[in-house]
Amino acid sequence: MSARSLIRHLRGMTLPAIESFLERGHVISRAQEYAEDGRVEEIWVDGESLRAHVTGSSTTPYHCVIRLQEGFLEPQCSCPYSRGVCWHVGAVLMTLALEPELFDQLESQAARASRAPRVASDRSVEGDSPPATGKTPPPSPEALEALRGQLFSWRKEELVAELVELAAGDGALAARLAEPRAEPADLDLKLFRQAARAALRPGVRLRRHEIARVASDVRDVAASVGRLLGGGRPEGALDLLEEMAALVWRRIDEADDRDGILARLARDLLREWCTGWASVPGRDRQRLARILFGWIVEDAGGVFAGLVREGAEALGDVGLDTLRTLLAASLDERLRARRGELVEDGEGHGDPLVVTLRRALREAAEARGDMEDFLAHCDPDGRHGGEILAAVRHLARRGDHLEALRWAEKGRNRARRSERAAIDDLRIELLLRLDRRREAIELAWEAYRAEPSAPGLRRLLAVVDPSERAEWRRRALDLCEASADATAFVEVCLAAGATERLVDRLEMAPAYVLAAGEQVLDAACLRLDEQSPAAAARIRIHLAERALAAGDPRQYPRAREHLEQARRACERRGDTALWSAAVERLRAAHAVVRAWWPETAEHPPGS
Repeated sequence: MSARSLIRHLRGMTLPAIESFLERGHVISRAQEYAEDGRVEEIWVDGESLRAHVTGSSTTPYHCVIRLQEGFLEPQCSCPYSRGVCWHVGAVLMTLALEPELFDQLESQAARASRAPRVASDRSVEGDSPPATGKTPPPSPEALEALRGQLFSWRKEELVAELVELAAGDGALAARLAEPRAEPADLDLKLFRQAARAALRPGVRLRRHEIARVASDVRDVAASVGRLLGGGRPEGALDLLEEMAALVWRRIDEADDRDGILARLARDLLREWCTGWASVPGRDRQRLARILFGWIVEDAGGVFAGLVREGAEALGDVGLDTLRTLLAASLDERLRARRGELVEDGEGHGDPLVVTLRRALREAAEARGDMEDFLAHCDPDGRHGGEILAAVRHLARRGDHLEALRWAEKGRNRARRSERAAIDDLRIELLLRLDRRREAIELAWEAYRAEPSAPGLRRLLAVVDPSERAEWRRRALDLCEASADATAFVEVCLAAGATERLVDRLEMAPAYVLAAGEQVLDAACLRLDEQSPAAAARIRIHLAERALAAGDPRQYPRAREHLEQARRACERRGDTALWSAAVERLRAAHAVVRAWWPETAEHPPGS
């Protein structure tokens, strides 16, 4: 097709037609933003194609190419987005629709068979290398190796176009390239691709009860593809797995996937794709990073959380650095846009894309061992304490105890209370593994002093030497008794087996002990029923009074149960005075107690 045919085709595309061509809602919205912001820097005609530069999240503009093949547009872009038409191409199409005077300039260029000047350092998708002359000396082995690395970073379409152009002027090269190189697995891959497409039942809106069966069929195909990974060239099988993930992901829009079955299937396929590339020598790590980046920005619901961590081995240092650069640029651009819109949440804590990008940056930092970068993308309110804890555990499982301890000490203050206690437990365990028992004891004691509790006491007693446990138990009880937290005191007494101390405290300061929480007082009653029935009865009477004072009829059965147990305890001990006084007091205050134990001549109060 000629450039003029392409221009005529583009002239006829209205905004609704462009939106239909772009398909995805988020691509359409971002294309509109780019077009309205004037990010399309220049558009020109080059042969039979249309080219443009579009400013995006990269430090250099993205290069877009649009061709017309058999009446259909075939766009390409140098950005990493790989699931359909990107928003950079969409911005070019919308700019042309919004500024129709540009078509006159393009028609003029096509007539002159020329294009507008551009920056010399820009690189086209198909390359602008000068033709070979045959007079250039052969390159050195080092230069060939560098060339090999460079070619691995080319897009497949770009490399094919370059080879075809070279073969057009070299018959020997054309014959060499035309030699059949079909791999034994090629036919299998073609059949598996057809089977995957058929399993997804294209054109049919999948209902909820049908999705599990469809997912099972696709998993069977994926298992067959996975068996090809052990062959001599697993690249084709891995590419097919990623293609299947894209097919499944697109199918979600046409299915009732409220249970997330298809979303999990797409993630499992990508996880197998990530781990499979780790065993392929000479893999293009930057290409893998670009593909993975495209999947990350596609997800706004946490479906692909952990994918960077699982693909770290395949990406290597080069791929992780590339991925971090892409993620950081996208995050900066997103935050800049939010601040420009004067959104109240300028840091984007509630923005799904910002949350996704920060999570991926934390995973990349963890994979690279960069703790500072990891913490830089954690929110200060501690909501990512679970991820800090997971990172520490991951390092500990790897046997890197010193590094795990460093992460735990650095990240503890960025975690919430629940994760902070778990991180302290892990710190103590790591210190013991490193034969630093004294430091572990000091840490356990400091944690207990900061917040006396039964778990803290058990942790402390597990660390100290058995011969010193009695002394540490006494110190812990003294410290807890001096605090104002009655619930913690009762818990610690029960954990330490110090029921006598609890009973003494109940006798000397009943208001202090009875101010503890209901659950811990219930537990104390169970422990004291045999050892001190009078103390147990006293606590149960107080719990009944507390329930009755609430005035909630739903708590009355529980109150009566407490009173019945207190009565039985008093009868076993022969202490009817305590029971009679309690019933008399409660009858005077609550009608329901008078109904339970009415006062008659035959049944005086408390009988």
